[in-house]
Amino acid sequence: MARDCVLIAICIVKAIYYTQTVIAFPAKATISPDFEMAPATQIDKVIKGFASETVVIDDQPEFSKRYWLRSREGARLRALFNPGLVAKLAMLDPGARWSIEKAGDWLLIYIWKTTAQPGSIRDFCVQTDALASLFV
Repeated sequence: MARDCVLIAICIVKAIYYTQTVIAFPAKATISPDFEMAPATQIDKVIKGFASETVVIDDQPEFSKRYWLRSREGARLRALFNPGLVAKLAMLDPGARWSIEKAGDWLLIYIWKTTAQPGSIRDFCVQTDALASLFV
């Protein structure tokens, strides 16, 4: 069953401009801690050891190599990212570079630096809805 969601196209300015299609789902603030899950890059792997908000799922080493998790509530995030959830996330296409962020009442799901084409928006919404169902 599809949830209510909001389609957002975001331009972020840092050193470069890029666009990405973001789907935002309403999420109860109490369901899970605020967190960020993003594909790990080589730099992230180096930073991971120094970042105080980085959370490593010790019993899921392959997942921890593939994704970077950050949260101020490490114990709650480790409880959320249990073996069942991690197994489902492990089935995601590694080339897609999915990112999931939970902040307050919103769960944001997107593929980094990727804009969904008009003909693929419906499929993108179905994929993000399936991911959102794991968290909300």
